[in-house]
Amino acid sequence: MMLFLSVAPVLGLGLNVCTHVATYRYRFTKSMLKAVYAGFFVGLVSLIILNLYVLSELNLSVLENICQIFLSTATYAILSYGYFHFNNLGETARRIRILREFIESDGMSFGELLVKYNAKEMMHLRLGRLIRAGQIAVSPSGQVRLNAKFVLGMARLIVFLKIILLNKKTSEYVKKGL
Repeated sequence: MMLFLSVAPVLGLGLNVCTHVATYRYRFTKSMLKAVYAGFFVGLVSLIILNLYVLSELNLSVLENICQIFLSTATYAILSYGYFHFNNLGETARRIRILREFIESDGMSFGELLVKYNAKEMMHLRLGRLIRAGQIAVSPSGQVRLNAKFVLGMARLIVFLKIILLNKKTSEYVKKGL
């Protein structure tokens, strides 16, 4: 039974990946991010159910059960975080996209690349995605503001994890109150 507890986060991640792929591939959602959220949620719920079942079979104290669920959930969250960024790398990294361009064409000149990957255009595309996702809003006066407090929460969590896990303390984060 303890073996199940050890592999539960990996099983949860497997279900996360399968749900993400199926949700997006079979068009249950057109949004890659929503498919990622669906995968994470299904994997997390499955992980907790598996943990509760296995722990009910073992004779552990309440504190040991709580610690085990916390450890398993934290491990799953870290694995899912890695998966998210691995997936995101292939979708958004400019280096990967440029290499894809080379594969799909017979080559490009440096000038063609600069036109295609123009910084102003890329900024417009990124801002457009943030606006469509509801993460930022533009006021009638043209001021851009954070629209989703969830995004701020994610940023704070990432900063917290970087400080705790990597001992990275960026003064920018501290100044901004993140």
